[in-house]
Amino acid sequence: MLEKYLRQAEKLLKNYPISLKSEILAEITRELSAQSNYPKDVKALINQKLTQRGVAPLKKNFSLGKWIFITAISSMLIGMLALWLFVSQFFPLISIDEKKGKVLILGGAIDINMEQGTSVVGHTYQSNLTSQHTFNGSQEITTQTELDLSIAQALFKIKNHAANKLEWECKVQMTPEQNYIQLSKDKITLDLKNLGAVECDLLVPKSVNINFDMELGQLQLEQIQNKISASLSKGIITFSPIPSRSYHLSARPGLDFALFPQYELNAKNGIEVKLEVKDGEINVR
Repeated sequence: MLEKYLRQAEKLLKNYPISLKSEILAEITRELSAQSNYPKDVKALINQKLTQRGVAPLKKNFSLGKWIFITAISSMLIGMLALWLFVSQFFPLISIDEKKGKVLILGGAIDINMEQGTSVVGHTYQSNLTSQHTFNGSQEITTQTELDLSIAQALFKIKNHAANKLEWECKVQMTPEQNYIQLSKDKITLDLKNLGAVECDLLVPKSVNINFDMELGQLQLEQIQNKISASLSKGIITFSPIPSRSYHLSARPGLDFALFPQYELNAKNGIEVKLEVKDGEINVR
């Protein structure tokens, strides 16, 4: 039933940009996966999603002659190449694996994992926690300390703490084990790899050096003054520097520092920040 409903929605959105179409289909899938009764009017639901995004709704009247003309011209220009791309890249359009709780849309362009509570649209990761568990904690920091963070998939936000204290507040898909954190004299290891979807806010003293390793997700670094090395396999890193501080920033993919004149990002003696995303992007704000 869900697959049939999504096919109708995809057909109505066929003339919209693929990024917008993918975003709306993913949102509808998340909402309907937890429902037994679906809205009867698919078109009304699509118009609601479009209006929320400031996009003109579907037209009530559609010119069949205009559609035939556009289709004929497009077919002449694209021909067999378009057909081959369509079949090879986007078939099947929608694939549902009920046993694993996974939905793939547009050949994997949208990957929704209902068991883990996650969805991926292109490089954009979202956590869709269906059964939230929360945990929080804190740790006094008395000396120069290394913080090693190991995460599978998460929305992770890091800020500086005014006190000499490490604090974390997280929502997770699965109940954490007691050994998710390991403490030693000069190192703290926080391992959240087995918790499914994770949403965490982390407050870190300036004296802590951060080593961050994540497979999939979004990392937000908000005006931190720590030495940090962050590696992300797939997703987005957003770095918000402090305008009054100097940074020695190295980034992959590379950044044109001239685009950010309000920050000093290439100072030799600045705060050392190393950011790497293998499949995704780095934003400076």
